Amino acid sequence: MSTLPAPVGQGAFPHLAVSFVFYNGLYGSLVALLPSKASMAVGPVFLLTLIWAFFACFLLIPMHPLKRGLHDLAAGSVVVYKGAL
Repeated sequence: MSTLPAPVGQGAFPHLAVSFVFYNGLYGSLVALLPSKASMAVGPVFLLTLIWAFFACFLLIPMHPLKRGLHDLAAGSVVVYKGAL
């Protein structure tokens, strides 16, 4: 196992996945800018995706043996604390 830092793209993905949950108001306001028919179609999908992302990103962590959330699994990253190796 390598202890090198993750590449920029791989390192940015977990932050983008978690930001989707924390900044849902920002993303929700972008949905509201759509035309009304598109907004009504996208709104429920956005809400279901937001709920799924919350459970996948945060509630998976206590159940995973390495304490990894979906954002870590998708990026292929593992948090290693300094001095733990």
